[in-house]
Amino acid sequence: AAFPSIPTCCSLLDAQGGWAYGATAVREIIPRDHFGLEGSIGVTSASIDLASGSFVGYALEGTGPDARVVRAESLTEVDLHATTVETSITATWTPRAIPSSIHLYASFRSNWNLAVSLRQTERLLSPASALFSDTRERTRLNFDVPVTDRMRHLHLLGVGAGYETSLTSGVAVNARLGLEIPLNGMLQEGMGTILAGRLRLDLIAFLQEQPSITAPDTVNQVPPDSPRLADPYCMVRLDSVVGNMTWSTQQRIFSLLPYVFFDKGSSLVAGQRYNVVDAAAAVEFDERRLISSSADSLSEITNTLNLYYNVLNIVGRRMRDDYPRAILSVSGYTDDAEDESNNIALARRRATAVAEYLRTVWRIDSTRLIIAAGRLSPTAAVTTMLSEQDRLDGRQENRRVELQSSIAEVLDPVVVRDTTLL
Repeated sequence: AAFPSIPTCCSLLDAQGGWAYGATAVREIIPRDHFGLEGSIGVTSASIDLASGSFVGYALEGTGPDARVVRAESLTEVDLHATTVETSITATWTPRAIPSSIHLYASFRSNWNLAVSLRQTERLLSPASALFSDTRERTRLNFDVPVTDRMRHLHLLGVGAGYETSLTSGVAVNARLGLEIPLNGMLQEGMGTILAGRLRLDLIAFLQEQPSITAPDTVNQVPPDSPRLADPYCMVRLDSVVGNMTWSTQQRIFSLLPYVFFDKGSSLVAGQRYNVVDAAAAVEFDERRLISSSADSLSEITNTLNLYYNVLNIVGRRMRDDYPRAILSVSGYTDDAEDESNNIALARRRATAVAEYLRTVWRIDSTRLIIAAGRLSPTAAVTTMLSEQDRLDGRQENRRVELQSSIAEVLDPVVVRDTTLL
């Protein structure tokens, strides 16, 4: 009925299923934090099973001159094969209530026909030694007729969910599973039509741009209007007189060490020396509340340590609120000794643990976190000293994750200004 000029094995074509695969180039039009937009173009090959039927006839048993004719059972199948150019627009969305590595998407996809053909093939089922007399094989192609001019371009609307993870320091892999429903039929003529929906699985490799990250002269870069720090803390005082009143302004500066240290053989962030929070507490987090108002030496040492123990929370808040375009390099390392010798997998687990905390608690998009791993940091501590304790201290220092940002202010010192009336 669908192709009245083409005789087939079956009087009624009834599409039951099929498959499709393709290669597509994807471009992020709007990079995704919570909302994103992508465009794509590619080539897709598809096959739809239109009909099948079993028949009993005659075939040859054997290939020699003494081959005899036997009754044989065969299966005849009619398929529609299409090669199309596929274009799509996809909108992605990551609700705040779910991890940033997971996203939802909706897509509008169009398949523009390049070549479509109707094929009928026949395959012998039994006996096992039977062959077709014309091909001397167990399968044969009865016809392959082009029907491109009889087909409509197919348009589909899709919804689904995806999961994204960094495969290497420059490649992120995005796996998506979705359902597409057709917006139109595929046939230009005939009494019926074909509606082709899809259950779709996409594997997308995004090439991540490497941020331009330069190593600072010191562990942290200090704002231009502040003195260069040699110690983790300093204070600048400025007194001003207004009328009969004297105001004292104190600027306290606390360096932020961009390292996260680990116990031997461990890749756990929680349970170590670092303070971790949940997603609810992250909403209200403010590093200034970690600093006491007292400016004596003991209090300032306590303040410096307290800020360092919250280094991941400070970096997460700044990337979320202050610098939403910053890209963070998260590099894991080992002490390269004993069980950690050449253990790149452990180094990567450490970097992944830090990145996962920033993703799940601080909602930092995975495309903004570049994970890398190595045996020893390029700035690793020396571990060849004579003192056994010095060697152990050096190894402990080398079990770390280093943070570098494309925007230096993400790792800037914490600056607190206090103004009082004298």
